Amino acid sequence: MAPADLNPLHGLLSGMEVEPGVGAALERLPDVTSVDTMLCGATASGRSSLALHFALHHAATANRPVMFLCRQDGLEGSMPLLPRLCASDNPCLHLLQLKYVRSYLDIQRFAACMHLLQTPLAALVVEDLSSLLRIDDRNTLVRTLAMLLEGVRSYRAASGCECPLLVTDSTDESRRPRYIFDRWFPLTLAISAAAGPSGRAT
Repeated sequence: MAPADLNPLHGLLSGMEVEPGVGAALERLPDVTSVDTMLCGATASGRSSLALHFALHHAATANRPVMFLCRQDGLEGSMPLLPRLCASDNPCLHLLQLKYVRSYLDIQRFAACMHLLQTPLAALVVEDLSSLLRIDDRNTLVRTLAMLLEGVRSYRAASGCECPLLVTDSTDESRRPRYIFDRWFPLTLAISAAAGPSGRAT
């Protein structure tokens, strides 16, 4: 098995064409290694597209499936953009395994059974955690994160796969329980929507 790329920035930015100045700034960032990453970003921040780029990057690197958990209505209501130069017939798209979930209970059930999975996953993505539970219900949030992280670690131990985990969240900054995310994830990234010439987020 090919080793996983444990710098989450590589996966998140793999499908983008960045401006020279931005690229130079990214090169100056220290090398980051994390198998468990939280990505926070509001609507129109590009969060969902970055999550898809992360998934496809790991699928292409390892040539193994990636599990992508999300709400069906959320995905269909705001389709993420494919990575740059990725055609609709790209074979890596067949390695993307979508699993639709309706609530945090589906996440907890999946996490509890992860160690039974026979498929060697290249990565696991949970898209928009706050759409699956009330983010102000801190007990449910902590329980769900604890079960998810424990499930992933059990799967890694049973399968021998590094299986990087990316969880995204769309809660607005004033209500985001960052101290909880920082407790469970060694790396938390926050992005915001960029204002275009019209002043609208792009």
